[in-house]
Amino acid sequence: MKLERWHRELKYEEGGGKALRRLDKSLSLVLRTISKKLIGRMISMEWGKLTAKISTIRMRHEKSCKEMQAYTAEELQPTKWIIYKTVAKGINTYEVNKVKDCDCPIRCHKCQICIHSLTCNCVDYAVRFTICKHIHYVCQKFPLMVANVSDETVLLVDEDSNRLRREKEKEAILKEKEKSVVHEEPTELVYEQVKRNMQLLNNAIDIANAEQIKRIDQDVKNLLQFMDISPFCSSLPSIQHFSSK
Repeated sequence: MKLERWHRELKYEEGGGKALRRLDKSLSLVLRTISKKLIGRMISMEWGKLTAKISTIRMRHEKSCKEMQAYTAEELQPTKWIIYKTVAKGINTYEVNKVKDCDCPIRCHKCQICIHSLTCNCVDYAVRFTICKHIHYVCQKFPLMVANVSDETVLLVDEDSNRLRREKEKEAILKEKEKSVVHEEPTELVYEQVKRNMQLLNNAIDIANAEQIKRIDQDVKNLLQFMDISPFCSSLPSIQHFSSK
């Protein structure tokens, strides 16, 4: 699934749905997409990312504040609560249990719990594995009880190790980005450098032409001397004389 999503992003989002036959354009497209991915990763590490899971948790919290007035919550044990609602055909009951505490980022900051703190036997929690509205309701009704419950199976997350891991990842991304940076010079310097190179090239061509003319002139004189017509050779004008005209 991830491979198909990556292929769709390359072909349709970055490539515009065109079939690229040139290797250089294909490589440029892949490198540009990877660069965008690295920048997006750095932004998500700095500012955080609103994932679908966090968005669902916030929606369930708002839903518990608006739609849970008809429910009643009772504490059975320090780590167990029951929520029930009277309906026409009977009573709907839900059981919420305290499991453990952890500092994972998938959490509800208003209720001060993460997704692993409490469990519920409702369909929303069992199927979607999210903090359902019943758990939010228990946290609102018994905030001190939920916060003060301690368990031997506490999951501790080392924030220092996570911070060091993020710092190393940032350094690796920055080093990778520095490799692809092109140091551009001002336009005036580029034009001046091109003009100077063209002037040097023209001077080299002129020098080569003059040396070639001298060499041809000397070869003609040697040929005439070899043919024993040296008196006539002295009266011939030089090739440089014709070239100067």
